[in-house]
Amino acid sequence: MTTEQRPPTAVAAAAEPFLAERETPVSPPPPGTSMSPAPTPPPAAPGEPPAALRPAPGASLGPAPVGTPAPPADPDELRREIAATRSDLADTLAALVAKGDMKARVSDELTHLRARATDTVRRSRTLIIAVSGALAAAVAGVVIWQLTRGKGRR
Repeated sequence: MTTEQRPPTAVAAAAEPFLAERETPVSPPPPGTSMSPAPTPPPAAPGEPPAALRPAPGASLGPAPVGTPAPPADPDELRREIAATRSDLADTLAALVAKGDMKARVSDELTHLRARATDTVRRSRTLIIAVSGALAAAVAGVVIWQLTRGKGRR
Protein backbone atom coordinates (compact mmCIF):
# COMPACT_ATOMS: atom_id res chain seq x y z
CA MET A 1 0.00 0.00 0.00
CA THR A 2 1.24 3.50 -0.73
CA THR A 3 0.84 6.39 1.66
CA GLU A 4 -2.09 7.81 -0.32
CA GLN A 5 -4.04 4.56 0.07
CA ARG A 6 -3.61 4.16 3.84
CA PRO A 7 -6.66 4.78 6.00
CA PRO A 8 -6.41 7.90 8.19
CA THR A 9 -5.12 7.49 11.73
CA ALA A 10 -7.36 8.19 14.70
CA VAL A 11 -5.67 11.54 15.28
CA ALA A 12 -6.05 12.58 11.65
CA ALA A 13 -9.67 11.47 11.64
CA ALA A 14 -10.37 13.46 14.82
CA ALA A 15 -8.65 16.58 13.45
CA GLU A 16 -10.36 16.46 10.04
CA PRO A 17 -13.56 18.37 11.04
CA PHE A 18 -11.47 21.17 12.54
CA LEU A 19 -9.23 21.37 9.49
CA ALA A 20 -12.26 21.40 7.19
CA GLU A 21 -13.70 24.43 9.04
CA ARG A 22 -10.62 26.53 8.25
CA GLU A 23 -11.56 28.74 5.31
CA THR A 24 -8.16 30.02 4.32
CA PRO A 25 -4.75 28.62 5.09
CA VAL A 26 -2.42 30.63 7.27
CA SER A 27 -0.03 32.55 5.08
CA PRO A 28 2.50 35.34 5.57
CA PRO A 29 1.25 38.92 5.27
CA PRO A 30 1.26 40.47 1.83
CA PRO A 31 4.40 42.36 0.81
CA GLY A 32 4.52 45.95 1.95
CA THR A 33 2.42 45.44 5.09
CA SER A 34 3.92 46.18 8.46
CA MET A 35 4.45 43.49 11.05
CA SER A 36 4.87 46.04 13.83
CA PRO A 37 2.64 45.62 16.87
CA ALA A 38 -0.33 47.83 17.47
CA PRO A 39 0.41 51.05 19.34
CA THR A 40 0.29 50.66 23.11
CA PRO A 41 -2.56 52.46 24.86
CA PRO A 42 -1.78 55.04 27.53
CA PRO A 43 -1.31 53.72 31.08
CA ALA A 44 -4.34 53.55 33.32
CA ALA A 45 -4.91 56.21 35.93
CA PRO A 46 -4.84 55.07 39.56
CA GLY A 47 -8.03 53.17 40.36
CA GLU A 48 -8.83 52.46 36.68
CA PRO A 49 -8.60 49.02 35.12
CA PRO A 50 -5.78 48.41 32.60
CA ALA A 51 -6.45 49.43 29.02
CA ALA A 52 -6.96 45.82 27.93
CA LEU A 53 -9.90 45.53 30.34
CA ARG A 54 -11.50 48.92 29.53
CA PRO A 55 -14.25 48.95 26.92
CA ALA A 56 -13.66 50.87 23.72
CA PRO A 57 -15.04 54.43 23.79
CA GLY A 58 -18.75 54.34 23.02
CA ALA A 59 -18.90 50.54 23.28
CA SER A 60 -21.64 48.88 25.27
CA LEU A 61 -20.77 46.18 27.75
CA GLY A 62 -24.00 44.45 26.80
CA PRO A 63 -26.09 42.22 29.01
CA ALA A 64 -24.48 39.94 31.55
CA PRO A 65 -23.92 36.38 30.35
CA VAL A 66 -26.67 33.88 31.07
CA GLY A 67 -26.29 32.33 34.51
CA THR A 68 -24.27 35.24 35.92
CA PRO A 69 -25.88 36.53 39.11
CA ALA A 70 -26.57 40.23 39.29
CA PRO A 71 -24.32 42.10 41.74
CA PRO A 72 -25.98 42.75 45.09
CA ALA A 73 -27.47 46.19 45.59
CA ASP A 74 -26.39 46.30 49.25
CA PRO A 75 -22.79 47.57 49.59
CA ASP A 76 -22.24 45.50 52.74
CA GLU A 77 -23.32 42.32 50.92
CA LEU A 78 -20.98 43.20 48.07
CA ARG A 79 -18.11 43.66 50.54
CA ARG A 80 -18.88 40.25 52.10
CA GLU A 81 -18.87 38.61 48.66
CA ILE A 82 -15.57 40.30 47.81
CA ALA A 83 -14.06 39.16 51.12
CA ALA A 84 -15.26 35.58 50.52
CA THR A 85 -13.85 35.62 46.97
CA ARG A 86 -10.52 36.96 48.23
CA SER A 87 -10.42 34.23 50.86
CA ASP A 88 -11.13 31.56 48.24
CA LEU A 89 -8.45 32.99 45.96
CA ALA A 90 -5.96 33.08 48.83
CA ASP A 91 -6.69 29.43 49.63
CA THR A 92 -6.28 28.48 45.96
CA LEU A 93 -3.04 30.42 45.70
CA ALA A 94 -1.69 28.81 48.88
CA ALA A 95 -2.54 25.37 47.49
CA LEU A 96 -0.79 26.15 44.20
CA VAL A 97 2.28 27.50 45.99
CA ALA A 98 2.41 24.41 48.21
CA LYS A 99 2.06 22.17 45.17
CA GLY A 100 4.89 23.98 43.42
CA ASP A 101 7.24 23.93 46.42
CA MET A 102 9.05 20.72 45.53
CA LYS A 103 11.59 21.00 48.35
CA ALA A 104 8.83 21.09 50.97
CA ARG A 105 6.92 18.28 49.27
CA VAL A 106 10.00 16.03 49.16
CA SER A 107 10.81 16.88 52.77
CA ASP A 108 7.25 16.04 53.86
CA GLU A 109 7.35 12.75 51.96
CA LEU A 110 10.71 11.80 53.49
CA THR A 111 9.41 12.60 56.97
CA HIS A 112 6.35 10.45 56.31
CA LEU A 113 8.41 7.52 54.97
CA ARG A 114 10.90 7.76 57.86
CA ALA A 115 8.05 7.66 60.41
CA ARG A 116 6.46 4.73 58.60
CA ALA A 117 9.74 2.77 58.53
CA THR A 118 10.40 3.47 62.21
CA ASP A 119 6.88 2.32 63.08
CA THR A 120 7.33 -0.87 61.03
CA VAL A 121 10.62 -1.67 62.76
CA ARG A 122 9.06 -1.12 66.19
CA ARG A 123 6.14 -3.39 65.39
CA SER A 124 8.25 -6.16 63.95
CA ARG A 125 11.04 -6.16 66.53
CA THR A 126 9.94 -9.61 67.75
CA LEU A 127 9.96 -10.92 64.21
CA ILE A 128 13.47 -9.53 63.66
CA ILE A 129 14.70 -11.20 66.85
CA ALA A 130 13.09 -14.52 65.89
CA VAL A 131 14.57 -14.44 62.37
CA SER A 132 17.99 -13.51 63.76
CA GLY A 133 17.81 -16.40 66.24
CA ALA A 134 16.79 -18.85 63.52
CA LEU A 135 19.61 -17.63 61.30
CA ALA A 136 22.13 -17.99 64.13
CA ALA A 137 20.86 -21.52 64.84
CA ALA A 138 21.14 -22.43 61.16
CA VAL A 139 24.71 -21.12 60.97
CA ALA A 140 25.62 -22.98 64.17
CA GLY A 141 24.04 -26.16 62.78
CA VAL A 142 26.03 -25.89 59.54
CA VAL A 143 29.26 -25.29 61.47
CA ILE A 144 28.63 -28.27 63.77
CA TRP A 145 27.70 -30.48 60.82
CA GLN A 146 30.88 -29.51 58.99
CA LEU A 147 33.01 -30.21 62.09
CA THR A 148 31.43 -33.61 62.75
CA ARG A 149 31.52 -34.59 59.10
CA GLY A 150 35.22 -33.75 58.85
CA LYS A 151 36.15 -35.86 61.96
CA GLY A 152 34.44 -39.00 60.71
CA ARG A 153 36.50 -39.12 57.47
CA ARG A 154 39.93 -39.17 59.10
